[in-house]
Amino acid sequence: MNSILEDLQTQGYALVQNPHSTVQDFVRLSNAWGKNFLSVSGADSAHKHTHRPRQIIGSHLGRTPLPNHASVFLSSGSGSTFPLPLHGELYYQSHSPPEALFFYCQTPPAEAGETMVCNGISLFDALPSPLQERLVSQKISYTRYSPKELWQKDYATQDGNALLAFLAQNHVHGEIDANGELKTVFTTSAVPKVNGKHCFINNLIPFALREHQEPEATRSRVRFENGDAVSPEVLNTILTVAAQQQVGISWQAGDILIVDNRWCMHGRDRLAEGPRTLYLRMAQRIHLEA
Repeated sequence: MNSILEDLQTQGYALVQNPHSTVQDFVRLSNAWGKNFLSVSGADSAHKHTHRPRQIIGSHLGRTPLPNHASVFLSSGSGSTFPLPLHGELYYQSHSPPEALFFYCQTPPAEAGETMVCNGISLFDALPSPLQERLVSQKISYTRYSPKELWQKDYATQDGNALLAFLAQNHVHGEIDANGELKTVFTTSAVPKVNGKHCFINNLIPFALREHQEPEATRSRVRFENGDAVSPEVLNTILTVAAQQQVGISWQAGDILIVDNRWCMHGRDRLAEGPRTLYLRMAQRIHLEA
């Protein structure tokens, strides 16, 4: 336990390796370090039979919870091979994203598929001063679009007015057009302070990369608060520094990875074709106690 605590406090992540670890071991260990786990199994018990929306969990890639384990589910992109750029979990829609992420590797990929972790404080410190100043002085804004059937599934409600009120309470501006499509705009800092230090943790990289690489495939956008786009030069600078700062985790069966989502970003290298089973739990709170 002390070694986990030291790793979390010094580098923002801890890797626990035991080839005999089970899902039950994973649940016990994550319960020891986190609390208030997010679930994707519909409205929680307190909200059953109501029209109150629930907070969306993750991206549109889908989350498949384990039977009898509503807060344990397959990580993003199950069955897909594309890479996932470095990001903080749920920073595109919440001022209070989960503080801790817990990953469990049941079946490692035959090759490739490393999970990347990156200290957001070190990344910010390594950026050029003009870019640091811009990130500190200007917030960023995420704009996303969801068709009616998708937001109804994500938020587990068909009540558009209740959803808009719920979003407003969470500092997300929402609009629903005549076709039922939801547009959300969320503005926040790209570099929140952690223990008095600016930390680059956000969803700027994946949003900007997708816009530059596949502009026709998505209408989601990230912008500086003044409306400026993230230029290719700015994005490439961040990517270059991040590549120097990130650490790759090569999965082995039974591995459990704890990530402090308050200041450590994560991502995934491209996967080779073949089996890979990785589970995830997200805790609203992390308690770093020996």
